[in-house]
Amino acid sequence: MRHGPALPVGEGIRSDAERPLSVEGRRQVERIARQLLRSGVRPARILSSPLTRAVETARLMRACAAPGVEAEERPTLRPGSGVQKVWRLLGEKPAAESVLVVGHQPDLGGMLQALFSRPVPADLENFPPAMVCGFSVTDMSVPTASFLWVYRPG
Repeated sequence: MRHGPALPVGEGIRSDAERPLSVEGRRQVERIARQLLRSGVRPARILSSPLTRAVETARLMRACAAPGVEAEERPTLRPGSGVQKVWRLLGEKPAAESVLVVGHQPDLGGMLQALFSRPVPADLENFPPAMVCGFSVTDMSVPTASFLWVYRPG
């Protein structure tokens, strides 16, 4: 999942890392969380970039769609970390049934391109804020996956 829409740097927000979700960003994330809950998707683990907008997104997702699940901040999910580092992060612990990863662009679009054997549609590769997609991994030793679903904000 990409974090929800965030406020720009300025007016008390000193850096990109400190950018919080906008009011609309919070609404979009809460709508996506409710969609996941209605569809029966409940993350067993939540991993988040340590940037403010991603942490806030992870907390909202936890509150709405996965009460009782801790949201873990992981430096590996900072922008620019790369697909291989994220893949290794997912393989660190025994596989959970469902893991929600909250991160950034262009990393998420690049991850989708690396995981699927066929080209990813442009709207998925561009990965707009608050979009979440699900995929199934059968073998963690090889970064490949099968696409399951997508929920877009709006």
